[in-house]
Amino acid sequence: QIPGQLVRSFENRYMLGIYSYDTNEPFIILTTNDFATSYSGMLAWEKNIASDIGPIFGINNTASTTVFSDEALQNKDLRVLKNTNGKTMLLYSFIDKNTLIITSRENILSAVVGKYIISKQTR
Repeated sequence: QIPGQLVRSFENRYMLGIYSYDTNEPFIILTTNDFATSYSGMLAWEKNIASDIGPIFGINNTASTTVFSDEALQNKDLRVLKNTNGKTMLLYSFIDKNTLIITSRENILSAVVGKYIISKQTR
């Protein structure tokens, strides 16, 4: 149920990975060629994202989720989906104008952003 405009704004390069921290946690890195379209597309997809890709992140019951809210982590704006108990279920952030990260835990996002920044500096 991903909006067509969002699909078209993504480039062919992406990464689906598992980051081993306290537990093994999945993450998705997508590249975009149009930040404005990607951002508005992500906002439109929020109502269906948990049911569309939730199983990748261990979200099987979307009835217990609420709406996304704005938060910040390490000077990055996040959109965070929490369940009715306040537990983070899913989050995403545009870490720059061309890179989107989707994951389920803040510490995984921090770790992936850290690795991303280091890889950009060593190029």
